[in-house]
Amino acid sequence: MEFERFVAAAQKRRALWGICFVLLALNAGFYVFFIRGQQQQVRDLQARYSRQRAELRQFSGTTGGNGPYAKQVAVLEAFQNQLPQKVAFTEKAAEIDELLKKNGLQVEKMSFSPSEAKELGLWRYATSLAVKGPYASLKSFLADLQNSPSLFAIEKLSFEKDLKNNEPLEMTLDISTFFR
Repeated sequence: MEFERFVAAAQKRRALWGICFVLLALNAGFYVFFIRGQQQQVRDLQARYSRQRAELRQFSGTTGGNGPYAKQVAVLEAFQNQLPQKVAFTEKAAEIDELLKKNGLQVEKMSFSPSEAKELGLWRYATSLAVKGPYASLKSFLADLQNSPSLFAIEKLSFEKDLKNNEPLEMTLDISTFFR
């Protein structure tokens, strides 16, 4: 009696059973076409990751400090040791001022803002200059700045010319220098 009632209820809800069957078939198809297809890609990526980890372990100095990674760390440390101490900041600011004067350029104010580059263990001093003058003088100043034995990073450079008032060319320059 119970079974007959169950069969009668199932026949009344044929659409519901059809939808359930379609969802089950779609789920199985999704598994076959997408999940199983990506399982090989996942295995390949895991193998690649394992190889890269092994290479990294090899280069990280576990080979007695002779790996390429250890050599690059030594080069970076040597570079950082060549940077001046933070107390030499005034000399570097004076050097920029001397280069400006050498090229006949004047700047109204030059103020540096310090920030610590913790990931490098260095101090960064940055300034923004607005300098007016002839193109040749500005170009000569930039060449002197680049040829300086000090490390000056030109982070932003722009030129502006007011054609209406026949004013000299204006150069805006963001410069940074680094210290230990």
